[in-house]
Amino acid sequence: MRATTPSVPAPAPPAGRSGIGITFGKVTANDGTTMVVRNAFTSNSVKVRTDTGTKVQVLLAKRATEIRVGALVAVYGRQYADGVIVADVITGISIGTLPK
Repeated sequence: MRATTPSVPAPAPPAGRSGIGITFGKVTANDGTTMVVRNAFTSNSVKVRTDTGTKVQVLLAKRATEIRVGALVAVYGRQYADGVIVADVITGISIGTLPK
C-alpha cells in the first residue's frame, strides 16, 4: 500500500465548467493553490487553480507550491465560465523568485 502525505484541501472548483482550458506564459503570482499566468500571446492574466490531481512537470519544481514567480509554464486543464482553469497538467521551467 502506498503511503500518502496529508495536504491542505484545495479550494472548490468554480461553478459552470465551460470546457478545456489552455494557457502559456509567465507566472506573476502563486499562493500555493492558485497562480496567475500572464498569457504570452494575449497578455491576459489567467487564474490557474491546482488540486490533488494536478501533475506538475516543471524543471526545479516538484509541486505547485514550488513554482516560482517568473516561471514559464504551459497549463492544460478544465476551464470554467469565470475564466479560471483548474489545472490537470502544468509543465515548464521554474525560474525567478521564490513564492511567499
